[in-house]
Amino acid sequence: EGVVNAVSSATEFLINGQKVLIDDGTEFEHGSAVDIAVGSKLEVKGKLNADGKLVANEIKFLSEANIEIHGVVSAIDATAGTITVMGVQVKVNNFTLMEDETAMMVRYFGLDDLAAGDLVKLHVYVDAGNALVATQLEREDVTTTVKLEGPVSSVNGTQVVIAGITVELAGLGVTPAVGNKLEVSGSYANSLLTATSATIDN
Repeated sequence: EGVVNAVSSATEFLINGQKVLIDDGTEFEHGSAVDIAVGSKLEVKGKLNADGKLVANEIKFLSEANIEIHGVVSAIDATAGTITVMGVQVKVNNFTLMEDETAMMVRYFGLDDLAAGDLVKLHVYVDAGNALVATQLEREDVTTTVKLEGPVSSVNGTQVVIAGITVELAGLGVTPAVGNKLEVSGSYANSLLTATSATIDN
């Protein structure tokens, strides 16, 4: 288990100084070979070959879901496996835990059951390609309040950006810095989340 130091080819990379080989028998969890990049945190299981390289039979991506998006679905692309919430695209894959918490309580709930206008709560991480990937998706009964939690990526006056979503903090007396984890709630319209409450999570 560790962080990728270098990627030599599509089938070989270095993790914590150990060379790792990918072959046809390698199984992946929460990603694929193309997602492996410098900085990726992985758990690798396998056996050493005669050259001292670890031939992986299982590679698990250990990405922490440190972003929470709670908003209304505006678009769904079932073919690409993405949904759009508050103007940002989020990937939904076979590893995404999907639950229906609405009054309908659909038992075998999947992407095909979602519709534009549905309210969802997403637990999300940023993958090696800077795409947002959901580890968990919950459909909930619709309310007018949206919520967002995650690290601040940029600050411009009273506005900050979290997970690609611009948030207006005017009048709240909160002054987060880049890297701070911020939890906000409010309303979303015209590509802007106007916060009515905001808390810096230390």
